[in-house]
Amino acid sequence: FLSNLLGGPTGMGLIKPDGSSLPLSHLAGKAVGLYCSASWCPPCKQYTPLLAQFYRDMAALGKAFEVIFLSCDRDEASFKGYFAKMPWLSIPFSSPARESALATLKVQGIPMLTVVSP
Repeated sequence: FLSNLLGGPTGMGLIKPDGSSLPLSHLAGKAVGLYCSASWCPPCKQYTPLLAQFYRDMAALGKAFEVIFLSCDRDEASFKGYFAKMPWLSIPFSSPARESALATLKVQGIPMLTVVSP
């Protein structure tokens, strides 16, 4: 499910805030939080730091947990500025998999976090 949702084996993969990339196989065996959010959304700006602290706490405990940011921003510049403040991974803003994942998850309001088990 997760591989298909995020673009499958031919998808663009995942990116880190520094711009480097990782294959979708990085998610194998991990619980994954799909985080739908946007820089223009006040509730998102309040929730993101809380999720970031939870993410760091899980990493410090060695838990098999990852977060994937699915941007609901209106343009790539807004996405890049917001994503640069996050400690987790993202689907590239320009990837068709991002729009497809948002549609599959039926995002109607943000912030939205959907956790998928390994």
